[in-house]
Amino acid sequence: MAREKKTKRVGTLKKVAIYYGVDLTNQYDVDPIALNVLKWLKGKVSRELWDLLHNMILGYCDDMQLEIANDLWDFTSAHIIRTTGCYSVDTMLIPCYKMIAEEQGFKILHIDKILNKVL
Repeated sequence: MAREKKTKRVGTLKKVAIYYGVDLTNQYDVDPIALNVLKWLKGKVSRELWDLLHNMILGYCDDMQLEIANDLWDFTSAHIIRTTGCYSVDTMLIPCYKMIAEEQGFKILHIDKILNKVL
């Protein structure tokens, strides 16, 4: 005997959601080796994008930070798209690749076509 799905309407998310934000960035560091790789990106991307990329790797373990930094370097310098197999990392890398490509002057439509095939 199949169970019937019961749904309950609770209103709009805007009415029921409670937002609680906290800034934990000062509790996390970037691995020194990964930071050195990221420093290679200075001058190749804008300061604003560099700051964003730096903050994107916070919260990952040192080894993963280094992997991400190397992947960002490969894409920035040689347009090599790398993925890690870790969904959380790959879903973070794809928009990073897109922002880098946009800064480098590639058309958004072309970027989206390629990156949508990756994930």
